[in-house]
Amino acid sequence: MRSKRPTVNDLNTLGVTFCHAGAYDLAIAQLAEAARLAPDAAVVRSNLGAAYYGKGRFADAEREFRQSLELVPTRAAIRRFHGRCLVRLGRLQEALEEFRWVLEHSPDTWEGRSAREEIWAIQGEEQPWPPVRVRST
Repeated sequence: MRSKRPTVNDLNTLGVTFCHAGAYDLAIAQLAEAARLAPDAAVVRSNLGAAYYGKGRFADAEREFRQSLELVPTRAAIRRFHGRCLVRLGRLQEALEEFRWVLEHSPDTWEGRSAREEIWAIQGEEQPWPPVRVRST
């Protein structure tokens, strides 16, 4: 009996599991294969971006988040992660644009509060309340 080939969903799920465990190389391998099989799957692209980010490969992460945003431009979480990549790459003006978009479109969400803090950090402003706890990616 032949074993079944993993589906895009199988590869994505395994990649996310590896990413959450901090096994970024394994996550990247699974998610890159999923992205090869389904290049227009925004969730796969953003998960691959998160794995690259965790590995410290910020240019690769930025590319994946950008590609994901081309497919679903209204996802605040992806925009915030894209902004974080841009900060790491020293592209602060572009990062501010992403964080401002998130703040404008999702002001009362965790993403919006986090984006506000990112803006303050870039602009060197003091925060009027304790920072939001950062969730692990």
